[in-house]
Amino acid sequence: MSILIRIISLIIVCFTANAPFILEKAPLGVKISTGIILAVFFVLWNIFPSVKKYPNARLRLLANGAELILAFMISSASAVPAVVFEIIGIADGSVPFTHCLARFAALFLTEAVIFWNGIIRVYLTSMRLGIKYRVLGLVFGYFFPINLVMLMIIYVKCVGEVRFERRKIKLDESRRDERICATKYPVLLVHGVFFRDSRLFNYWGRIPAALERNGAEIFYGEQQSALSVIESSKELADRIKEITARTGCGKVNIIAHSKGGLDARYAITKLGCAEQV
Repeated sequence: MSILIRIISLIIVCFTANAPFILEKAPLGVKISTGIILAVFFVLWNIFPSVKKYPNARLRLLANGAELILAFMISSASAVPAVVFEIIGIADGSVPFTHCLARFAALFLTEAVIFWNGIIRVYLTSMRLGIKYRVLGLVFGYFFPINLVMLMIIYVKCVGEVRFERRKIKLDESRRDERICATKYPVLLVHGVFFRDSRLFNYWGRIPAALERNGAEIFYGEQQSALSVIESSKELADRIKEITARTGCGKVNIIAHSKGGLDARYAITKLGCAEQV
């Protein structure tokens, strides 16, 4: 059913984009009534482009953004014949330029709303795009036909991200009770240089949350990594002792990155933490 609704919605969107050309010779009453119906549909559809359910708000926004981008590409392509005929009409004088200008403006506005609604959603919610494709999209966005290639790449990446995340969430839910990441000792994540563990900026991305969902107990090093290895490792050693004392676990499993590995090694070999790791 959702596929059928999707197809019908895309057809109506294409009709909306081409309405100024299709309804050119229609009676005024038909133009007004059809215009009102299409306008209401267009507004609602731009708010809710898809009827599918998603496990969280981020994926819903991302999927809807990708759907809008797809609709933009399809509806833009569907308007090409009408635009060509209009240009031919202007050239041979059979179509007044002012009339064409109004129809082109309506088409441009319709497509602009769809495009920006979609691209803003995916830019704000996609993790797979990264900085690279966001920048490339901005740089080549105004260069035809590279912009179409970039838009297709962005669409494919976003759709792939949604599918992957949905499968991952479903897998996590199916094995929630198995606690496959639970370990005998808690996990201590030790970050690299020029970073300090923060609630706002997580050095480890989505890894800690994924581990915790699957049973792991996570702690952070919280050392000042911009200091020398000796100074940072002293803070890390204190952190290890604090965790073992608080939890009564006796030891921790360390996962370290970059300079965090040096800090951890020094704390283990030089500061008496070997029996606690």
